[in-house]
Amino acid sequence: MRINRTDIGTHILALVLALVLWFFVMYTQSPTGVVELHTRRLSAVTLEVRNRPVGLTLVRQPTGAVVLTVRGPRQVLDGLKAQDVVVYLDLAGLNEGTHQLGVRVALPSGVEAVSSAPTRVEVALDQIVSVTLPVKLLLEGSLPAGYFAPPNQVTPSSVVVTGGRSAVARLAPLVIRLDASGLTNSLAASAELHPLDVTGQRLSDVSLSAASVEYHQPVYPTKSLPIRLETRGQPGGDIKNVRLEIVSAPESPSLQATLAAPPDILHDLTELVIPIDVTGVTASTTVEVTPSVPLGAYLVAPPLVKVRVIVDSPR
Repeated sequence: MRINRTDIGTHILALVLALVLWFFVMYTQSPTGVVELHTRRLSAVTLEVRNRPVGLTLVRQPTGAVVLTVRGPRQVLDGLKAQDVVVYLDLAGLNEGTHQLGVRVALPSGVEAVSSAPTRVEVALDQIVSVTLPVKLLLEGSLPAGYFAPPNQVTPSSVVVTGGRSAVARLAPLVIRLDASGLTNSLAASAELHPLDVTGQRLSDVSLSAASVEYHQPVYPTKSLPIRLETRGQPGGDIKNVRLEIVSAPESPSLQATLAAPPDILHDLTELVIPIDVTGVTASTTVEVTPSVPLGAYLVAPPLVKVRVIVDSPR
């Protein structure tokens, strides 16, 4: 049998093409071509949180980064970017409390995760609650002599605080501190509100319904006024005469009252009249009264006046 040289060349070419195809399949397409897969270590991969249940919040955000080792073809790993890798915790279906969750990884096609450090992370979930708390303006230091600070006004006077149950429980009172040293005039200003715990640390997972408040702190001059007593009503029985005396107290030996008010009101005040009701009185007695002051004025001292009601018995 004669062999055509042209046929030999054709057979050799076919054999070479078959070998090339075999090598291609074995080393690029074969699922068992493990030797062609490479690993890459990714450090500082940010851990995300997904599917947080409605009405729950994390007691604290997971801190630290995940170290991830991945495997895949070299050409895929070389082009792998940080944004192509997602490491997360899935909170779906969890209830309030502490949970140990496995770290999950989402990678591009052709890349698989070999290991992660850590592999599990503890998370604590809190019920989200809202409470209403007052906002107080607190004066620190002392006003100069001869001045008085009446009650102040804060607007809004309260705010709604929203956050995890345990964080809200640690919230310190909402207090604005104002240094009153040397203050001789009324002051109106605004102040920012910050949710702080009892140690003064900021509570980042707690929100307030108002970021700031307006406040007004009156500061008025004071004036000492003599006290005058007046009887009101009729004594009982056949009592014709009732006399009133102020019982002197060590803290008020001069029997005067100190009032604070805006200068225009204070200028017109010359005495403090205290009415004493003697209706039905038949015997001497001692009463304590809280003096009433004109509108716009404030009683600084004394808070109470002790009055002796003396009944002159008929002859």
